[in-house]
Amino acid sequence: MARFQEDNDSMCDEDDIFDSVVMAEERCQAAGYEDGFKKGQELGREQGLVMGMEKGGQIGDELGFYFGFIVTWRALLKNKPDGDKDVPRPLKIIESLIDIIKELPQEEPNSVKYWDIIQKIRAKFKQVASLLKISVNYTPKTEHKGFSF
Repeated sequence: MARFQEDNDSMCDEDDIFDSVVMAEERCQAAGYEDGFKKGQELGREQGLVMGMEKGGQIGDELGFYFGFIVTWRALLKNKPDGDKDVPRPLKIIESLIDIIKELPQEEPNSVKYWDIIQKIRAKFKQVASLLKISVNYTPKTEHKGFSF
């Protein structure tokens, strides 16, 4: 229809009318994509925060277990009689494990160094338990319950 008209301006006006109708779907799709992307970013941040807090709590719980265990055994071994020959080696490894736990960086938990140190702590803990000839394993808590009396 518009090509038979001699005036180019009127042809552009008619094309613009049809463009607004034809392109409405694309505009709505683009606007929906932008809204969805923004909401997805917000939701991702919230979920990441919750997940980070949960994972941080689990690692803190595990390291607290190891630290409490080795500090207790260090106190027990230091109070043993001097005639016990088995004390120096486990005590030396316990001291090195305490040093490793203290060197764990509190920033950048996503770094490779951080996870290497966590693996080193777990291995040293197993070594200490083996030298003390006791069977102990850390079992993560899946659910924190209140006090029960």
